[in-house]
This record gives sequence, structure tokens and C-alpha cells, in this order.
Amino acid sequence: MNNFKYYNRNGVRVSAFELIIHENSYPLESIVAYKSVDSNTLPRLGILFMLIGALLIIDEGDLFIIGGILFFIGLLTRFSMDPAYSLVLTTSYSEKPVLTTTSLRDIELLIEALNHATQDNKKRIKDLGSILEPPIQRVSGT
Repeated sequence: MNNFKYYNRNGVRVSAFELIIHENSYPLESIVAYKSVDSNTLPRLGILFMLIGALLIIDEGDLFIIGGILFFIGLLTRFSMDPAYSLVLTTSYSEKPVLTTTSLRDIELLIEALNHATQDNKKRIKDLGSILEPPIQRVSGT
């Protein structure tokens, strides 16, 4: 039975040995790295549309109306989308986003919990290694 003392919120749990996101389990020993990324590319696309639209409007040529439409679409895209942040896990065989949310704080708390869990695991392994290490025996020479 795992004790989810590091993080337990909204179906996301971190124990000393695993990360569980809804029904998917990721053993901590298989996780090489983890990071948060801004996964919402639409606001950046909106800025691009606004820039192209503004250039077409300034040109005042045949594409003036298309420039206005692009600028308006870019404006809507830029300011109507909520930000999205993802937790990306890297294992020895893949890298993939495993959780996406609009709350950067939730991702930061989850990363902090993963940091604590992995640090505690390293300490536990080090302590276990010193316990299991056989004592040095001195052999007296004759």
C-alpha cells in the first residue's frame, strides 16, 4: 500500500515510489527527468496573425480586408484562450506530456512533490546501501 504523502489532489498522486495521474501509473525509478512546459501555442499563433494582419492593413492594398480579418482572428485567438501548462515526463525510452492544466501553480506543486519524493528515494537507497554493505574484516597476518 502506497502512502501518497507528497501530493494527492484531483486524481494526481505522488508516493515515495510512483506518480499516478488518474489511472496511469509511472514508477519514479523509470523517470529520468520531468519539466513543465507552456503547451498552449494558440496565443503565439494569434500574435502572428495580428502582425500579418497589421502589415496588410498598413499596406492599404488589395489585401486590406484580409488583413483586417486576420488581425481580428489573431486578436480573438490571443485573448480568448486560457493558458495551458503541461508536465512532461522523460523516461529512458520516451518523452511525453502526461498532464495538462490551466494552473501553473498545480504543475509547480507537482514538480516540487516529485523533487521531494526522488530526494527521499535517493537518501533511502544510500541508507540501505550502508546497511547492506558488509563490514570490513581485518585479517591478521602470521
